[in-house]
Amino acid sequence: MAVTNILGTTAGGLFSIAYANAQQFQVLGSFEMRTYQVTDVSERRSFGVYLSTRIITCGFMVITLAIYAVFTEGLSTTALLFFLVGLMRLLDAAEDVFHGLFQLRGRLDIGGRALFTRSLVTAISFLTGLFVFHDLLFATAVCLGFSFVAIYVCNVRPAFSYAAIRPEYKFAEIGALLLECLPLFLGSFLAAYLTNAPKYALQGQLPVDYQAIFSIIFMPAMAVNLLCGFIFRPLLTEFAQFLKEDKRKFNGLVHRSILLSVVALVMVLGCTWFLGVPLLSALYGVDIEPYKAELLALVVGGLFYAVSTILYYALTTLRKQNLLLIGYGLTALLALISSGPLVTAFGFAGAVMLYDGSMLFLSIIFYIFYVVKLRGICWF
Repeated sequence: MAVTNILGTTAGGLFSIAYANAQQFQVLGSFEMRTYQVTDVSERRSFGVYLSTRIITCGFMVITLAIYAVFTEGLSTTALLFFLVGLMRLLDAAEDVFHGLFQLRGRLDIGGRALFTRSLVTAISFLTGLFVFHDLLFATAVCLGFSFVAIYVCNVRPAFSYAAIRPEYKFAEIGALLLECLPLFLGSFLAAYLTNAPKYALQGQLPVDYQAIFSIIFMPAMAVNLLCGFIFRPLLTEFAQFLKEDKRKFNGLVHRSILLSVVALVMVLGCTWFLGVPLLSALYGVDIEPYKAELLALVVGGLFYAVSTILYYALTTLRKQNLLLIGYGLTALLALISSGPLVTAFGFAGAVMLYDGSMLFLSIIFYIFYVVKLRGICWF
């Protein structure tokens, strides 16, 4: 929003694709261990093992991010921007292991305050950098410095009260953990691709300004995703406990979560219908009235994404990571095959169709897997 208002839609589009790439690489940094960590209610592995594993995966993220930036953009300011924006998401991956610790100890409130504070510091420092320098590179560099300090103060220091904050490089355990999380990582990497696939499809066929427009009209759909995340991520440990104690309650919790997603969709869709176009146009300084139909369609796609996320958590709790990988792989293949033809045939609307269709297909596949596997445990 700030980049588009201050520097224009072209810069906003460039930042949008840089951020999309950063999200893709963040999956490597986190390696999707958070879900596994917070459902490890018997604590088979110490926090030191989770911490050392996260350090290794974040190191791989930095290396691959640098290689990708140089390979795609050469030794240029754009490559440096891609790298610095990627480091912003590296900090997200780094602090996530501490939030997992807080959640496992029943103190998700600490992680919530830390996330709020760090996000606020990130936003303010980035905005200040944009206003002062009118330059994406300088704004991102300023943001990185302040965010690093915020992570240490809000996450690392409080964590000393709940575990020994010391990496334990037990390579046998680290290797086993990485192997167990590998299907989750691959699935999440493909999931990130599915989210970014419309942007990648647009990148090759339409001007960069459309990247900014897509990001603008995607905002309400992201609101659905965020709202559902606020509700469901704290339930991860409860998912594991319910499955251990009462499988019927576990199934009920999954279906209630899906119902809550539908309620969230109705709320956001209603607000978007009446207020979406004037509000987003005012916030971003871009007229999006011609894209109202695509805006509403993306909100519906946000529901499909939320449902797939709930089923993802449920299948993870059931320790059926391989099924997640199959579902993501099939959906990613479908998106890869259809992205070009859809955008060629329908232009910008084709990218919206690609997102909605991918999320719907993924939700259906995950639900089929969930029903089949749970019926093998109990009838409902």
